[in-house]
This record gives sequence, structure tokens and C-alpha cells, in this order.
Amino acid sequence: MSERMALTPEELALLEEKIKKYPVLSNAFRLFCDASLLFDFERFASAIALAFISLEEAGKYLLETWSKEDENFTYDKRKLHIMKQGAVAALFLAFSARKKCIRNNFDFKNMSSLEDLTQLAKHIHAGLEKEKDFASYVLNKVIEISKLSGMYYDETRAAQGIGPDKIKKNDAKSVMETTCKAFMLISEEKNIALGKYCFPYIYPKALPEEDRNSQA
Repeated sequence: MSERMALTPEELALLEEKIKKYPVLSNAFRLFCDASLLFDFERFASAIALAFISLEEAGKYLLETWSKEDENFTYDKRKLHIMKQGAVAALFLAFSARKKCIRNNFDFKNMSSLEDLTQLAKHIHAGLEKEKDFASYVLNKVIEISKLSGMYYDETRAAQGIGPDKIKKNDAKSVMETTCKAFMLISEEKNIALGKYCFPYIYPKALPEEDRNSQA
């Protein structure tokens, strides 16, 4: 996938249908559009902060969607910001896993046997390897720190060379591309559906013990 900062007309049309139904997703996309304006005016620190908040709102939409459709879906509500970021990481993982499945002619409509589920798990693991950077940023709170650094001046972080004045165009461009990618993937229902199965792989403690061991 080429990295870009705007949706195609086709993707935008699909997303707008969802936005009409889900206020939290509408708010997420509004924040992304506002972040784009800030980027255009070279307000890079503020653009990053708003883009990350937009990603979290998108993650909130994903968590709510998965919870409503599956009563067994769980996440740690005590760490809501990190969970929302992890939901977006799961969406990216789902996209990579889907590509792997399609290349291997995997039949998503027939996942009743243990063999089918095992194959799906293998494809998810392969996708996790490809998307490990973003997942790592979530788990190591890099996104949380970057978000706060775009909004607040902190003496301790400033001493470490972290602060709003240190955020440059390339930093903001990368975040804007990541946020755009999230909305592009949300525009397609199949990514969201598979994302629910990928979410526990972002947080291995939620997986069965045998799957946790396979990730070690």
C-alpha cells in the first residue's frame, strides 16, 4: 500500500456511509480533517496531537463495534487510551493478514474446523510481523508520549529532547499517513470484521496459553 494523506473518492464515499450512522466515527474523521488543515499550515506538533486523538476515536469506534457484535469480546477499560490505540493496530494487522490469506486462497466463509482456524492464526502471525512497528509503538506507549508531546511542554521530556518544538514535517507526515491508512481500512467492512480476531494478538495476555507461547 502506498502511503498517502488523503482518501480516494471511492474510499471517502464508503466511509461517509458509516459516518452517518456512527457519531464517534464522524468525530474521529472530523479530527483527522482538522489535523490535515494544521499540517497544511505547518503546525506540525498540533497536527500530530490531533491526528493521534483522531486515531483513538477511530479505535473507540472499533472497540464499540466489536463489543456490540460479540458479547465475549473484552478489553481492559482501565487502560482505555492504550486499548483504543491497540484497536487501530489490530486493524492494520487485519489488513496484512487478509492480504496473506488472499494470496493463499484462504476461505473466510468456512472457518468451522480447527485446521481452518489454525491457518488463520498463522496468517495473523505473519501479519503481526509486518505490522510490528505500529503495535510496538502502542505497547511501549510511544504514541501516548508523542500525543502528549504535541500538546504539552514538559520539563522532563524537554531535557530528553522531546517537545512540541522538536516535531518536524516528516514526523507529522508519517502520523498523517498512518491516520489516513486507518480510515481507509475502516471504509471496508471486512477489515473491521477480521480486526476483532486480531485484537488479542496485540495484547497476548488475552490469548490462550498455547498462542501466547507461540509468540514468545
